[in-house]
Amino acid sequence: MWVETGNLETGNPETGVPPDPDEDQDGFAASEDCDDTNDAIHPDAIEICNELDDDCDDLVDDDDPDLDLSTTTAWYFDGDFDGYGLEDEVALSCQAPEGYIRENPGGFDCDDADASTHPGAEEPDCTDPIDHNCDGSVAYADADEDGFAACVECDDDNPDVNPDAAEVCNGFDDDCDELVDDEDGDVDRSTMSTWYADEDGDGFGDESSPSLACDEPAGHIGSDQDCDDDDFDVNPDATELCQNDIDENCDGVYSEGCTSIFLDCGGDGAMDVGETFHCTIGSTVPVDLIYISVGCNDGETGSFSIDFDDGSTETVTGSCKGSHTITSRLINDLSITMNSGGGSDEHISFVSSGGWGVHYK
Repeated sequence: MWVETGNLETGNPETGVPPDPDEDQDGFAASEDCDDTNDAIHPDAIEICNELDDDCDDLVDDDDPDLDLSTTTAWYFDGDFDGYGLEDEVALSCQAPEGYIRENPGGFDCDDADASTHPGAEEPDCTDPIDHNCDGSVAYADADEDGFAACVECDDDNPDVNPDAAEVCNGFDDDCDELVDDEDGDVDRSTMSTWYADEDGDGFGDESSPSLACDEPAGHIGSDQDCDDDDFDVNPDATELCQNDIDENCDGVYSEGCTSIFLDCGGDGAMDVGETFHCTIGSTVPVDLIYISVGCNDGETGSFSIDFDDGSTETVTGSCKGSHTITSRLINDLSITMNSGGGSDEHISFVSSGGWGVHYK
């Protein structure tokens, strides 16, 4: 006997519809439910990762766009197949997409193009600038960014100091060969200074003996102004002395500031053309003035050649009380020869005293 209730289980006697059971009592009859033995599976269910068609739409897990992502697993791309994925390339799905893996307990990869680089990898020696174990640091360190690791250079705070640098004069081991400045045979000579030997120790060097070096060599000085490096008393700071042939202060002038001394070379009497008088000063001194006084009483004049012991000669004309400036030179001996003059008899008379002589200092 049919009961007229419209219940799925009892059916409908008027229409002759047989009973439609709901065995799992999930509110959906067997004709609507795709698994009437599991009350978690029915058209109103939420699709989750369990390899079942939870919502009866014939789509399972990742194939169902209505999949509850909270039930999925995070998978990470592992392009170099080293077992460590990239943290920022993640896929949420029930099953692992091709090339993706679960998170490795050791951490994420920092270079997914290099299978030798991943957490826990061995760090090579300090010359390798790569963080192989992905811990944020490298054995290689190059603080001054000069291309050389700190472990192979001698100053990682200065980019000008490294094994490829040029050694220059600066007090540093620029090329990291443990040799500094003059100790290093490769030092750049253009950075060296010129030093001069100071044999007499007066603080002035001899320009004829230059040496290149970073630091002042023993017995050398930076000055090249000494004009006699064998005499301590001759240098630019020395005091000029009088009546000698030494340029004590090296200025190229002898006896500056000294009082001129006159040496009377005689000459009383007469002198004929071709005749020579000789005069010796007694020591080599600077001479720059010749005095010749002739014919004061009768206006006689004469032309004279003066020969000096340094091999030079000057020609002057003598007249009454005449002084003749000559090129300054260092001499001890000189001779005067009359070339012409004296009127028709080619004969002149010197004054009775101081007829001729030299001024020296």
